[in-house]
Amino acid sequence: MEVLLGIRNFGKIKSAEINLSGFSVLVGNNNSGKTYLMQLIYGIRRNLPGYLADSGFCASHLCQLEKQVQTGRVLLDYHSIGEIELFLNKILEKNKEKIVLETFHEEIEIGQIYVRLLMEEGEQSEWLIYKQGDAEETLNQILANLNGEIKSVSERLKERGIFQKNELGFVLFRFRILNGKKECLYSRFFASKVSVCTEIAVSAADLLIDEFEDMLFLPASRTGLLMLYKEFFASKADEAVKIWRAEDFEPDKKESRKLGITQPVYDFLRFMQTFARKKKSAENKSLIQFIEKYLIEGKILVNQANQAVYQAQGAGQELPLYLSSSMVNELMPLLYVLQSTSQPTYFIWDEIETSLHPQKQMELARLLSRMSNAGFTMIVSTHSDTMAAKINNLCLLSFSQLVKGKRAEILNKAGLEEADLFQDRIHVYQFLQDDSGKSVMKESEYDEVTGYTFTLFQDSVEKLFQETRLILE
Repeated sequence: MEVLLGIRNFGKIKSAEINLSGFSVLVGNNNSGKTYLMQLIYGIRRNLPGYLADSGFCASHLCQLEKQVQTGRVLLDYHSIGEIELFLNKILEKNKEKIVLETFHEEIEIGQIYVRLLMEEGEQSEWLIYKQGDAEETLNQILANLNGEIKSVSERLKERGIFQKNELGFVLFRFRILNGKKECLYSRFFASKVSVCTEIAVSAADLLIDEFEDMLFLPASRTGLLMLYKEFFASKADEAVKIWRAEDFEPDKKESRKLGITQPVYDFLRFMQTFARKKKSAENKSLIQFIEKYLIEGKILVNQANQAVYQAQGAGQELPLYLSSSMVNELMPLLYVLQSTSQPTYFIWDEIETSLHPQKQMELARLLSRMSNAGFTMIVSTHSDTMAAKINNLCLLSFSQLVKGKRAEILNKAGLEEADLFQDRIHVYQFLQDDSGKSVMKESEYDEVTGYTFTLFQDSVEKLFQETRLILE
């Protein structure tokens, strides 16, 4: 299932609709609304779960779903998913101003936030529900439908008696059915106070909701933020103490509590402040090695004083990060993510090419493909024609039937590897200006011969070409 998020009349943006799955690239002029949109997507995913706790509101808008829940089995297809779509849109309409305020800490006018849930005609989602007090035979029948790792985990929990514990409300077992083939996605356990309908609605549109804090926004100007984030949090701690001491004397503390930065940026700084490295984990090892070899040409280590330092390849000296290049500082948060215990898997990454030479931008494009293939979901923005062209070339190599027979030869001559090829199609969006000066975001279609067309960059190149002709005439 695909989840499309739409925005209308927000800041500079007149309209935008983006696919929240896979890998998406945003291209547009400065002040066209790209960062606004990316931060709003972050805010929606982060804050929406808090608005789904109203069980009464949920029950009144999910009547057909509730009837299925009572039978212990829910089956959704491209027809019946409409009730959940309508429910989510009512939630978004009801809370759109709150979401904007919580994200930007400012009241910004917004016309509409909406979602579209798209299932293929042969696609279905199924949930089997085991509730506290159900017969043992019911659980055995459900477990018989499971396979692989999920089945073994569920059976171990059954042996420990987890299904009979009083605090357990219900267990959801989710399946995806596509063209008759059934796949178990997960089993999850919930407390007795949680609404079954709500959890099914949430899991049906999981790309819209950051349930497990697996998301991170990487802002532009990362180098400057990293230089100052420790001082920032120290000053915020001082401010918090002042607020606490003045609590009885200043009932209106709105201005003093104002952060001065958006919630996505604050969460980024908070992640950097609380970063904890995994110990002895091979996860993401190949991605980390790629960054160290082809991008930063060295390693970021932690010295005895527990400070991050940079060590160039073949060099013994360790440099504090403030003496390292801006490129190293720009990429350090990515290395932190790949090595962290929390490890976000959903990236919203603004101006990915900042401080990178065109050659390094091309290497970063290869990394993005590898990360996408490794299961990371990413929304990125770029102002770089080099970055866009490299991503486009990788897409042509990955998907064009015209090069299928000579793909291996091209990869060898271009110094690329099979791992650099995209496994899934990507989404490319451009922010174009209408007659009123507002931005309209449009998706670019893939062409078998040319790939994706980045008209904004082509216009700039054409203008430079005509300028050169004038000079030389």
